[in-house]
Amino acid sequence: MNSIELAVEAAADVLAFAPAALVTDVDGTLSRIVARPEFATVEEPIKDSLRVLIERVSLVAVVTGREEEVARSMVGVPELVYVGNYAL
Repeated sequence: MNSIELAVEAAADVLAFAPAALVTDVDGTLSRIVARPEFATVEEPIKDSLRVLIERVSLVAVVTGREEEVARSMVGVPELVYVGNYAL
């Protein structure tokens, strides 16, 4: 089991108490910090981990300073709840 899978399992143990939610940011959390925001990406193992968590907790959401559509495209997991607050 790799470190990401271990982290997902640990999070799942904490989130096993229902109802539970995981709310996360994109930049610097799901993706690495990069010099230019448009170059940020979310790696496949992170996407896979989010998909696993969707099956285990009541809500998995992304809150971001980016536009919602940009975050949705960047993360690429349509089952998540996305809240973008760009220019809010």
